[in-house]
Amino acid sequence: MRFTLIDWLLLCAPLLISVAAVWKIRGMSRSVTDFLAADRCAGRYLLCVGDGMAGLGLITIVAAFEMFYNAGFTAAWWSLMTSPASLIIALSGWVVYRFRKTRSLTLAQFFETRYSRRFRVFAGILAWLAGIINFAIFPSVGARFFIEYLGLPHVFFIAGLPIDTYTLLIVSLVGLALSLVFSAGQVAVMVVDFLLGVLTFGVLIALLVLFAWKMDWHDMMGVLQTAPPGQSLVVPTDSGGHGFNMWFFLINLLMAFYTTMAWQGSQGFDAAARTPHEARMAGILAEWRKVLIGTVMTLIPVAVWAMLHSPGVFGFTDSAVVVTQQLETIRDVSGPAIQTQMTVPVALSHILPIGMLGAFAAMMLGAFLTTHNTYMHSWGSIFVQDVVLPIRRGFGLPDVSPTRHIWYLRISIVAVAVFICAFSLLFTQRDFIRMFQVLTGSVYMAGAGAVIIGGLYWRGGTTRAAWAALLTGALFAGAGLAAQQVWPAHLYPYLQLNTPSALAAVTLTLNGLSDLLPGINWHVKQDRFPIDSIWLSFFSMVASVIAYVGVSWMDRMIARTPRFDLSKLYGDQADRDAAMAVGSTLRSRLATILPNSEFTPGDRAIYWTQLAWSLGLFVIFVVGTALGALGLLEFEHWATFWHWKIGVSIILAIATGVWFSVAGFCDLGYMFRTLRVANRDSTDNGQHRVVPVSTDEPAPANDSVDIRLLASSSKTPEASPPRG
Repeated sequence: MRFTLIDWLLLCAPLLISVAAVWKIRGMSRSVTDFLAADRCAGRYLLCVGDGMAGLGLITIVAAFEMFYNAGFTAAWWSLMTSPASLIIALSGWVVYRFRKTRSLTLAQFFETRYSRRFRVFAGILAWLAGIINFAIFPSVGARFFIEYLGLPHVFFIAGLPIDTYTLLIVSLVGLALSLVFSAGQVAVMVVDFLLGVLTFGVLIALLVLFAWKMDWHDMMGVLQTAPPGQSLVVPTDSGGHGFNMWFFLINLLMAFYTTMAWQGSQGFDAAARTPHEARMAGILAEWRKVLIGTVMTLIPVAVWAMLHSPGVFGFTDSAVVVTQQLETIRDVSGPAIQTQMTVPVALSHILPIGMLGAFAAMMLGAFLTTHNTYMHSWGSIFVQDVVLPIRRGFGLPDVSPTRHIWYLRISIVAVAVFICAFSLLFTQRDFIRMFQVLTGSVYMAGAGAVIIGGLYWRGGTTRAAWAALLTGALFAGAGLAAQQVWPAHLYPYLQLNTPSALAAVTLTLNGLSDLLPGINWHVKQDRFPIDSIWLSFFSMVASVIAYVGVSWMDRMIARTPRFDLSKLYGDQADRDAAMAVGSTLRSRLATILPNSEFTPGDRAIYWTQLAWSLGLFVIFVVGTALGALGLLEFEHWATFWHWKIGVSIILAIATGVWFSVAGFCDLGYMFRTLRVANRDSTDNGQHRVVPVSTDEPAPANDSVDIRLLASSSKTPEASPPRG
């Protein structure tokens, strides 16, 4: 273990910051609205940094390291195709436009209006179940990281009794995150996540500067150029990317449109903005925040790959030998999947200097705490707001008191914490983290996309079709998860022993498709299920669409189910005309999306600069891909592009890190002042109809059972798979 006293003191920083934050906000959470949405008084920078930190997470960092170590700059290149996705969704008004016109305050409320109350409850349960399963490997990844990075023994003894370090870390870390959210809910989440986000900004910038100074770009490119044909980490047209290739990001692009608004992992932040405009600006600013995170997540794994494959060039010969030995031990003890996850963290534990060792560990601990407190709060409150309360209302039970309501939320949050601890201790991961996240999210989102789109845009969609779509998506994605678990130890050996001809036929077919379509990577091996999680998710989505359309058609043709009048979803005649019209909607959608009178000159500068950056990168991607496919770009051209891209990104990262931190503290002070003096409305608790924040729209026409989306109805949806 290379940790010194300085490193251990730095590692304690997130704990001290979190305790100080919880002490500072004691007594500020005094209502259900405070617990769920911090009384809706968060500014754009507080939202941008806090929500970004909640979405970053230790598991997200490890997953990004894992992906870019295997695919290098090629994965970053293909990810550029998704850069304009959120922009296109926003400009076209896809899903968001019609959903807003329904005046529903939650997705679950729309399901009840469009389909039925029973379907709403079922959808809420399935969304919650998929969410906590997606969440459930987070503690496992975090515990393994700290064991390997800190060099902790897997077992230690107290009074002669053996203690499993992995189990102890899972329980301790989850318990610590639970303590940060239990008493004050979203108020505590908001403050802790922001403060640890500022800490993370500083560490990420320091890492960028360190690697830019330590690593000679020319030497690193010389090592990367030695990668075998078809496995390049720089030339995207000469790389399979271990599944993180063109197909992976193309399917993610399709999923961005198909699953718009489906995922609900950070619902507390979605409802916490002061105004819809602040929520919108937070979403725009988030694109600049991603520059810093994306640059670090790409550069460090690629540099580690170069160091491990040619340690003499960088002077890390002894470190590389120790890293290789430690990774072999991890493979023998925990398996190849965990070895792949831990490659970059283990390497960093041996090459980072004193001080940065502790700073990086502190950042990872902060990332663990922020994601866990946010997700526990989100999935715990979703179960109460979208399942428990609607069921109570269905039985005609009276509304619960604010005190009991908050205790319902706390108990649900504790239950989520207990579940993820148990799951992490029992589950064996077989696939890359990103692949697992995509597939588990698809348990709900594969069917939800068809239900949302069909419910908003197609009169022929029926309630039975909605049930069929959600069930089909859940079954297909669940079967994929099960197949990945049983394939290495049970299914492959069974086929090999009992039906070798069938196994040979499957092998010939899948390997043939992989050879025919470069990048498919459907190779039959014993250690991993041949079809990647991203493809299983895609097939689940296709099956759900077929189920929705097919059952709707049968209801229409056989049961004579009448078509649904979509105008009934909208509150008044003006909304009906605006939502249902075809020729006049584009102008109204653009008027809603483009800068309006709420934008200050500074807001407009931020908006148009971010728009130019996104479109510029996309144009470069299109041109570069075309030239690369024609064979007009050499290795040196790609290397030069990434050199300039990383250089510009470092400058932007430093500027935005300082800017967002200073402005965020101003927003934090505003929130504290507001929470101290605000008058609480006890009826604003998600059980009753409440007046929307936006003053240009009347109150919703039907009852609300949740307060999410009150202040975020104009927020551009995330164009990405479930995050951590």
